Order: sequence, then structure tokens, then C-alpha cells
Amino acid sequence: MANLSGLSITTTSNVAGTGTGAGVVTVQSGGTLISAKLQNNGSIVVNSGGTISAIFDDGKISTVTVSGGGKAIGSVLSGVTITQTLLSGATASNTSLTTGATEVVSSGATTTSAAVGSGGIESIYGSAISDTISASGSQTIQSTGRATGTTILSGGSEVVSSGGLTTSAVVSSGGTETVLAGGSATALTVSAGGTIAITSGATISGTILSGGQVLVSNGAALTGLTLSSGAIVQVASGMSLSSSLTSGVSVQVLSGGALTLSSGGTTTSAIVSSGGTETVSSGGTANATVLSGGTESILAGGVASATTVKAGGTEVVSSGGATTSAVVSSGGTERVLSGGSATVLTVSAGGTIAITSGAIISGTVLSGGQALVSNGAALTGLTLSSGAIVQVASGMSLSSSLTSGVGLQVLSGGALSVLSGVTTTSAIVSSGGTETVSSGGRTSSTVISG
Repeated sequence: MANLSGLSITTTSNVAGTGTGAGVVTVQSGGTLISAKLQNNGSIVVNSGGTISAIFDDGKISTVTVSGGGKAIGSVLSGVTITQTLLSGATASNTSLTTGATEVVSSGATTTSAAVGSGGIESIYGSAISDTISASGSQTIQSTGRATGTTILSGGSEVVSSGGLTTSAVVSSGGTETVLAGGSATALTVSAGGTIAITSGATISGTILSGGQVLVSNGAALTGLTLSSGAIVQVASGMSLSSSLTSGVSVQVLSGGALTLSSGGTTTSAIVSSGGTETVSSGGTANATVLSGGTESILAGGVASATTVKAGGTEVVSSGGATTSAVVSSGGTERVLSGGSATVLTVSAGGTIAITSGAIISGTVLSGGQALVSNGAALTGLTLSSGAIVQVASGMSLSSSLTSGVGLQVLSGGALSVLSGVTTTSAIVSSGGTETVSSGGRTSSTVISG
């Protein structure tokens, strides 16, 4: 073991050993060690008043421990077995951490201008000032930790645990800020391409610039965030929205995400992916939602307008709910339950509207579009273009003849009654289906299948 006290030594020598405790240099008060290389279980201990500068390593097991009053300047550390620990009262500056190397900043210690990248790890219980996190590097602000002015570049991440605080962080494109329950992030800036991920119980303030993303989960709220036009809100699990977002802010409900629009909540041009759900409650409004495989449920008092239902998407209108000007594309489904209302509807080729008795409907079913009828529902209000298809899933009475060219299919379990004065042509009755022709009714070219 070497001890440096009151000396300044510049060396290219190695601090090395083959066993625990071997190869130890202790830098005492007034001593300075410059450009030493750590090798195979080598250790440097910096006591109060001691300084190390430009320490580097060979990627094998090595440790640097800086006690209170000690300083580490410009350490360059690389490798999963390399750790620099700053004890209370210690300071470090311009540390470089890569390839899994770790810096542990204890409560009462301070690190400044560290560069953490390529798998480097920083664990902050004390203070971190003006650090830069990049390229798979990570900084975790622990329960007693405080970080100020962190810059998070592409591939970098900062995680704020319960009790931790980060202030004035800047999240650049490709960078991620995660604030857990009980954690705080204030005066935050998320630039285009950057992401902040927040959970319920996180405390947030800051600005999301155009192109910046907010990933919301576990019931987190957007309170405290200023969302610029062009910002993106992504819903990963549960989220309730009770106010309108800034014009130009887009909402994306991811697979497994569930967005609820409560009274006063409004979205415009939200995208609901497969496995995602948007629920419009009483007083909520959804404008121009795109259901890209996802589901929109409109409850009593909820309103949706200009919804686009794409392949795999479903819009469900419950009793007291209303949708207007929806467009159902091929593979999409509109379900209107008893007491629900769908007006100015357009069902394109391959799209389906499913209606039950008591539903309020108006709109057009284009050629190739389908109207699925059950529980005694009527076609009143629907304009059926030539080539449209009416499918009878359970009971239906036909009191007027269909437009020429409209197909009629009675499915298994379906029961169609053709009333007086009505004629059906080329209806297809599947196995298990029934067509009953009443007195004065007429059918021609019916196909009995199965």
C-alpha cells in the first residue's frame, strides 16, 4: 500500500493486485495522484484533502473511493466491475463512465459535469450538477438525490425515484426521462423526439415542445406540464382527461392503454391503436378520433364526431351516447346499442354497422358495406346503396322492400319475417336461419344454404 501525503505525483504506473485489498494507493490530505491506471482489483482511496486526476482503468475489477473533503477530477472509467464511490462531503468533476462502469454519489457528496454513456451508470443519493447522459447511459436519482441541469441525449435515460428530484433537465431527441410515483421533475424541457414517462403520484412541471412525447401510465395526470402545439401524449395504461388539450397536441392510445374522457375532457385527432381503448363519458367529447384497431366506447352523455373506424377498430355507442359523421372503413365495425345514436354515418365497402332494437340510426351503407341486424332492429334511417348487404343475426321484420341490388343474408340463429307487400330477391338463408313469408309477402330466388 502506498500513501501520498503532501505530494503531487504524475505517473503512468499501474495500481494493480491479484487479491482483495491488494494494489491500494491512499491519497492523504495535500496529496495529488495524476494519470494512474487501475488494474485487476487495484484500488485508490482518497481521504479528506486529497485529490486524484485523470485516473483510468483496464476494465477489470477496480474501485475508487473518495472520502469527505477528497476530490476526483476527470476519472475515465470503463467496465461493469469498475466503481467510483463518493462518500459524504466528497466531490467529483468531469468523470467519464462507459461500458457498465458505475459512480455512486452518496448523500452529501457532489458530482459535476459527468459524462455517462455506452452503458455507464450513475446512482445519485447526493447531488449531480450539469451531467450529460447519452448512448445507453443511465442516471438514477435515488430517494435523497438531487440533480440539476442534466442533459439527456439520444439513448440516455434519467430515472427519478420516490423522494428524488431533478431540476432543469433537458431531454433531447431519443432521450428518456422517467419519473416514478413520489419522484419530482421541475422546470423540465422535452425537445422534439424526447420522451418523459410519468406514473401516478409523480410531480411534474415543465414544457413539452413540438415533437416531444409524454408517456402516461397508471393513472398519471398532465398537471403542471405545458404542452406546445405538436407535442404528443401517449397513453400506456390508465389515464383520465378532464380538460381540453392545447390545439395541435396529439394523443396516442397505445396497446393496453385506456384513456377516459370525463366531463370537460376533449381530444382532437386521437389515434387509438389495437388493444387500446378510448372511453367517452358524460360531458366528454372526442373529435376526429382514428380507431386504428382500437376501440372507442361512447357512454351516456358522451359525444363523438367524425370518428374514422379502420380495420380491426370498433366504435360502440351505448344508450344515451351519440356519434355523428363517423366513417367505417373496410374491416371496421360500428355497434349501436339500444338507446344509442349514430347519425350521418357512412359505412364503406367491407365495413359493418351492427344495430339492435331501439338504436337511432341515420346514414348510408355503400356498396359492399354491411348492416348487421339483431333483436328486432329496424333499418329505418339507413340508405342502402345497391351492393350493400343486410345480415340478420336474430329477429328482424321487413316492412318494406329493399333497394334493388341490396343483398340479404339470414345468418345461423337469424329469423327474418317478410311482411305483407314486401318482396325479397335472392336472399341467402344459412343453416340455422329462418325466413318466414307472411300473408301478402313475397320472396323470389331465395337460396337455402346448408
